[in-house]
Order: sequence, then structure tokens, then C-alpha cells
Amino acid sequence: MIEQSQTQRDDHASTPFDICATVVHPTTRRTARRIVATLALTIGSALLATACGGGLSEDSTCKDYLAASADQQQSIVMQLAGKYDKPDYATPLGMPQVAYSCAALPDTTLGEYFKTRS
Repeated sequence: MIEQSQTQRDDHASTPFDICATVVHPTTRRTARRIVATLALTIGSALLATACGGGLSEDSTCKDYLAASADQQQSIVMQLAGKYDKPDYATPLGMPQVAYSCAALPDTTLGEYFKTRS
């Protein structure tokens, strides 16, 4: 009788996935699904924020600015140059000036940087 039920179980578990399904406890499967879903949401949110240009703001630090893409850097410089009435930063020479100054002031926020510049 024992041999017969073992044979039936072996016939039923024909693939590695079937074997795992019979061995893994249902609670473990639920936990694994939750972990995978959480990871997918986290990665998806990060990709969406990057794709939408939501990476930099007035509260971002110069260190964040230097780590951002060129498109994000240009976008925030143009936005803050307009907000703080700093037209010199909206020129081709303005972008390198921000990067140069931010390298020396990594903990300064971009808002503070634009407020204090003449």
C-alpha cells in the first residue's frame, strides 16, 4: 500500500514545478507571492518616477543633482531659474556653473543654491 501511494505521487509530480508544489507549504507560497508583489511595486514605482522626471525638486541636494541624468538636471535648472528670476542659469553656460558649485556644496538644497546666487 505504501509503495503504491509513493508510485502515484511520483507519477503525478512529473515536473520540478509539480514537485515543488507538493512540498512547499501553502503559507510559504503566500509569503513568497507577497514578497514578489512588493518587489514588483517598488521597482515599478522607481521606474515610473525616473521616467516621469520626478527625481529632482527644489528640496533635492546638490549631491542628488550631480547623480541625476542630464535631462533631469536641465529640467530642474530651467524650472528654478525661472522661479527665482535667475536668467543667467537658463543659458548654455548656466548648467556647468550649477554642477561646478554643487560639487563644492553637496549638502546644499537646490532651492537654497538658487536663492543665494546673484
